[in-house]
Amino acid sequence: MIKRYSALLPLIEHLALHKITPILVGGCVRDHLLGNESLDIDIELYGVNDTIELAEILKPFGKINEVGKSFGVYKFRYGTYSIDLSLPRTENKSAKGHKGFEVQTYSDLDFATASRRRDFTINALGYNPLTHVLLDPHGGADDL
Repeated sequence: MIKRYSALLPLIEHLALHKITPILVGGCVRDHLLGNESLDIDIELYGVNDTIELAEILKPFGKINEVGKSFGVYKFRYGTYSIDLSLPRTENKSAKGHKGFEVQTYSDLDFATASRRRDFTINALGYNPLTHVLLDPHGGADDL
């Protein structure tokens, strides 16, 4: 586990008990590699089928806010952390602007495919806190 995020371990282990693989993604992984602390915690959840299932699993820890539901993104408060939870997804541009996307979520999408939609390779980094493995299918660490 990335030491500065060790407070997340009970949540991570709880998700794993429900056969969900949580992957830290984006800014928090990038910032860790640069030696910086990040308040930007994003966790992509592999193996969860829908928000009803996710809400039930996370009930002991709090309530998810479905503010970004159409994009497969949910806000979640855990202790002092404000976390963006997301489901693995693909995006296809369908209109102008930052909301002009058709989004399809998948419970079984692989990380390399899911991370292709990210804007920069350094934001396509992932970290599996269960196996302590850095996921870097697009060479983002080299671009730091």
